[in-house]
Amino acid sequence: MSNNKIVEYAFLLKDKVSSSLKTINKNLESFDKKIKGSTVQLENLKKKTENISKLGQKIKNVGQGLTVGVTLPVIAAGGAMVKLASDMEETLNKVDVSFGNNSDRVKEWA
Repeated sequence: MSNNKIVEYAFLLKDKVSSSLKTINKNLESFDKKIKGSTVQLENLKKKTENISKLGQKIKNVGQGLTVGVTLPVIAAGGAMVKLASDMEETLNKVDVSFGNNSDRVKEWA
């Protein structure tokens, strides 16, 4: 093989390698952009997740506040109503015992 042929093949090989390197370089640039885009998306997802977590904590706090501020007083009021009803029943029994046949008149007067 002559030197001219070797030089010709070397130039052809150089052109093919250069073309392949350019394609690889473009692919790497595209890949790098996609990774950067994914990083931004992951950061946005992280922020949204943190916001959802904060919202969940606020909802939990509201629920606990409602339990203390609403549920417990309602339960206490219910207990008080049962006690008052029991006291009223006991008082009516005392009126019946104390006034006997006249207890209906006393209850009517009251």
